[in-house]
Formats: sequence, C-alpha cells, structure tokens
Amino acid sequence: MAEASEAVLQECLRAARVIYRWMGSRLEAMGLTPSQLDVLDVLSRHEGLPLGELRDALCCVDSNVTALVDRMERDGLVERRRDVGDRRVVRLRLGPAGRQKLAALGD
Repeated sequence: MAEASEAVLQECLRAARVIYRWMGSRLEAMGLTPSQLDVLDVLSRHEGLPLGELRDALCCVDSNVTALVDRMERDGLVERRRDVGDRRVVRLRLGPAGRQKLAALGD
C-alpha cells in the first residue's frame, strides 16, 4: 500500500511540474512572474488590502513584499493608496495594467 501511495505522490508531483512550467511560460509571455500573479490574485479577491495583510496572505517577509509591490506599482499593475481613516496604513488596489493582465489570463 505504501508503494502505491508513493507512486501516486510521484505522479502528482510530476503533474504539478508540468503545470508549473506551462503556467510559467504563459506568464513570461505576458510579462508576469508567478509572485506577481499571486499578488494580483489576492488583490482581485481583497481589493484595498493593507500591505501587511498582503504579506501575510503571501507568507512573505516585509522587505520581499515591499520590493515586489514597488516593481508592480512602477509597471501599473497595482496602486498604493493611503487609508482615509488612518494615513499610516497603505492599501493596495489593482492598477489598470493588473486588471488587463488578469482579464487576459481569463481568456
């Protein structure tokens, strides 16, 4: 039974690698990285998320998320906006380019 379970696990891992390569090539053609797609996906479901909550959703450290969001903001994929109730809080929204990329992925 253990051999059968291990064989199934190996086939699942092999399928995951094929999917990852396929998705990676599609994202590369669109000018996106898997990490950027993760951010766009989270923001598509939780628009206006504070930067710290995005970090938690992505299971990353602050510096990694900040650098990633900096690049994405530069490219118009996301926008930073100050919270109207607490100006110390920075909220993230999808930018025009981010919306276009998500729409193109849905096709």
